Amino acid sequence: MSGILPGKVRRRRTKGSLEPRICWALRRERALLGQLMGASILADLGSIEPKKVLEAIDDLAKGLGPSSLFVYTALSLETWLSARSGRCMITDALTGRVEERYARQQQVGERVHAQQPA
Repeated sequence: MSGILPGKVRRRRTKGSLEPRICWALRRERALLGQLMGASILADLGSIEPKKVLEAIDDLAKGLGPSSLFVYTALSLETWLSARSGRCMITDALTGRVEERYARQQQVGERVHAQQPA
């Protein structure tokens, strides 16, 4: 990277962190995260306790706690499971489209199931 990056940047011993941006995002999307945890597939499976995850989210949003890795991993998996299962909680929570989309996906699933031979 010599000649591309200044020597001061190339030789630095510290790196930047995404933690402040993650904390900001957790604060900004707290209501949506509460909805996601309220219908948690991971909780249904007994893998997490939504109340404890929400407490960890609140701590991280305040800049407390050692790392966002656990919360980020749990939220990533929860979001993926929700999308794959059709629960899809990640839509515009303010307009009510969350419930409409979920209901539509259930109806489509019921129609497909009803068309399959017994």
